[in-house]
Amino acid sequence: MGAGYACMNNLTVQQATQGFCAYLELVDPLVYNKGVVVGCDARHHSREFARITAAVFLAHNIPVYLFRDICATPHVPFTLTTKGCSAGVMVTASHNPKADNGYKVYWNNGSQIISPHDALIAHFIDLNQVPWEGVEATLCDRSPLCRDPVAEGLLDQYFQQTSARLCRMHSNMDPLLRPPVKFCYTAMHGVGFRFAKRMYEEFGLAKNMVPVAEQIEPNPEFPTVSYPNPEEHGALTLAMQRATEQDVNLIIANDPDADRVAVAERVDGQWHQFTGDEIGTLLAVWLWNKWRDAHRDADTSKVAFLNSAVSSKALRAVAQTEHCHYEETLTGFKWLGNRTDELTRLGYTVLFAYEEAIGYMPADLIRDKDGLTTGAVVVEMATWLANQHKTLAGYLQEARQRYGVFVPQNSYFLCYDPATIARIFARLRTAGPQGSYMNECAIDGRTFKATGIRDLMLPGYDSTTPDHKPRLPVSKGGEMITYTFENGATITLRTSGTEPKLKFYCEMCAPYPGNPREELATLVRAMVATFLEPEKNNLQPPH
Repeated sequence: MGAGYACMNNLTVQQATQGFCAYLELVDPLVYNKGVVVGCDARHHSREFARITAAVFLAHNIPVYLFRDICATPHVPFTLTTKGCSAGVMVTASHNPKADNGYKVYWNNGSQIISPHDALIAHFIDLNQVPWEGVEATLCDRSPLCRDPVAEGLLDQYFQQTSARLCRMHSNMDPLLRPPVKFCYTAMHGVGFRFAKRMYEEFGLAKNMVPVAEQIEPNPEFPTVSYPNPEEHGALTLAMQRATEQDVNLIIANDPDADRVAVAERVDGQWHQFTGDEIGTLLAVWLWNKWRDAHRDADTSKVAFLNSAVSSKALRAVAQTEHCHYEETLTGFKWLGNRTDELTRLGYTVLFAYEEAIGYMPADLIRDKDGLTTGAVVVEMATWLANQHKTLAGYLQEARQRYGVFVPQNSYFLCYDPATIARIFARLRTAGPQGSYMNECAIDGRTFKATGIRDLMLPGYDSTTPDHKPRLPVSKGGEMITYTFENGATITLRTSGTEPKLKFYCEMCAPYPGNPREELATLVRAMVATFLEPEKNNLQPPH
């Protein structure tokens, strides 16, 4: 946030909304009846930006469902699809640093926008730079077209429908047969606490909720964490301290807009923070088992699991073993959400979709990740396991016995120079045999050869397809190259769309009880040394 056209401020928010509004008026004449949804998190200026956004639509006589107070990101797509609106906007920067804010756009299917809408909206923003007349934030207070989704019961419907769809342990059961497991909850200074508490109440799990008092109230300064991302090392330190003091063995952490969730468990006195892929595997197995129990005679070929191209292939193993449908998408929940919508229209039940960056969609009520719903499902899973004297870690081991041991090693380097990033990826494409892709890396006398290379940057390349064209969409907006090696390991290198990071996602599988961790670690060291050359390129490791 800041002054100027390169930053987010009142003017650029109004300009962006004017372009979006003009595009909607062109392609969806029913927008004047269906309206749009606008929400915001608790960051600096979020309410102000949301009111400006709403005012632009109201000035053009488009109804707006405006959350008057803060909301969680999942509330916007839920309201959108429930009310049949044309589009939605959520003002949030998710788990970014405190100086940031953002503008997330949803289409009428409840998913974040993809091509061609994204490029066309950007074009219409360019055509509508001059502020429109009559756009005043006070329209939100006096226009009869501005409606309050909370007053109309949309949040009540969200909680009720979610628990009806996903709660497996009904609240009218004898509580002695299902004492809820104690768990520690942190909202990471975001919007999550009030909504998480309501969700856990709907699931019958709230009475053993132990909040991290210092972090449950919204505070845009994020005073107790250096970075408000529950994935980051040290982000759960305060929660672990509180949980240990209260003799609690489970931690649930939402990010500031409550669309993501992190999970940690204490076993034998030691805390383990599950990776995004480990949580994904736990949820997939849990949701599958409960669905199978309720649908013994159903056709499993119409049950679908989805995850992103940089997420674990353990989900593919679950789907294949259980004779279900599996697909991978490009990175980002906009792709998972839109593909869920397409598959649903084709008659599939999308049981679960996720991305490794702790984003999960445990039902198809909305076409986006939902940290509130996921947190409740995890606590219920832990409660069910505890009643059988089991743990989440033990449940994960059971899954590995059936589906294989998938060992990840994901990390990143910081790089603040776009030219350096471009040079690294250009070398990967041209420094191999005959001026083609680099296809091997080496360290300590060991050489690892790639058997497959997929490049999703325009014009795209896939060495494993007959026409050498990738089956996933290609993009000109971000780098992404995936290597498959002779030992079965996969490594994906990609740039971040929101942060100055060069990320790498590495995974190797072995039958249970094998553990390919050492082999994978050696390969990763070889990849870093050969492909990325961090010293030469001045790449900085994580803080």
